[in-house]
Amino acid sequence: MKLFKNKSLFFNISKIIIKILGILIIIVLLFIGFLFASEWIFPQMHGSYNLGHGIYMMEWDGGGRVIVYGTSISGNTCYGGTPLIPIYNDQYDSLGRQMEYVVDAKSDKHWIIAKTNNKITHQKKFYIIDKNFNIHEEKTEKMPPIPIFNYNDSLEFVNACKIKGIKINW
Repeated sequence: MKLFKNKSLFFNISKIIIKILGILIIIVLLFIGFLFASEWIFPQMHGSYNLGHGIYMMEWDGGGRVIVYGTSISGNTCYGGTPLIPIYNDQYDSLGRQMEYVVDAKSDKHWIIAKTNNKITHQKKFYIIDKNFNIHEEKTEKMPPIPIFNYNDSLEFVNACKIKGIKINW
């Protein structure tokens, strides 16, 4: 009789363990599915903001944001690319610490405007990117020439926006 009770207890415990493992496997698969789907549905969750025409604003390593021409894209999420704003030499100091970063960027069908800040000098820069450049038909790692206009003065930037007919607001 004792042997039968122990077997019954053993089988009940094993059924419980199998159910718990099954539930854990389902949870892990759902989480992996969510991460995969989030690349398509919620790229902002991964720090990627599509500005159009292959250009993205990204949360960059070391904090801050940069604008890149995307070369490493999965779903609708950009994970890497060629830095456009700030250029690499302005982004880091001689010790490798981040100096300049993108504060904000907005876009429409034809233009991207961006504002950067320097952590050391607190100087703000303003940029206009013309999205009317030619993208090669085939996917290549080579970045097309992208017209970027840089302004150190906010009034110059506002005047340039008026002249170019840019109606994007911060």
